[in-house]
Amino acid sequence: MGFEWDDTLSTGIEEIDRQHKELIARINQLMDAITGKQDKEAVAGYLTFLREYVAYHFAAEERDMTEYTYPGLIAHEAEHEQFKKRVNQLYDSFLARGATDQILVAAIRSSGEWLVNHIHKTDKTMAAFLIKQTKT
Repeated sequence: MGFEWDDTLSTGIEEIDRQHKELIARINQLMDAITGKQDKEAVAGYLTFLREYVAYHFAAEERDMTEYTYPGLIAHEAEHEQFKKRVNQLYDSFLARGATDQILVAAIRSSGEWLVNHIHKTDKTMAAFLIKQTKT
């Protein structure tokens, strides 16, 4: 069971939405790779991409928030750091094989749930602010 993009996740900012769609797709691919018992290198590749893309995406959001002096920047950055830490822990656990596939799938699923909740609550609020700033 994966995650699906729908219009309720749209922030109204095309670039952010495109990146969110990519993150959701990659989380789904990672879950599929683990449950499909793909080899360790394939799963490590998905995890590596996810780590790098999360950092790229969050940096882009944080640049925009800084540029437009978003009042929720510090709290938003703290949420990003929490998620980056979670993804890094997943990666480290997988490489060490200290966690079973079942535990990894549960952790990835909870990461996907975190991302969807973050989009619905935090990112949509931030995006509304940014859209308002760019129209004035």
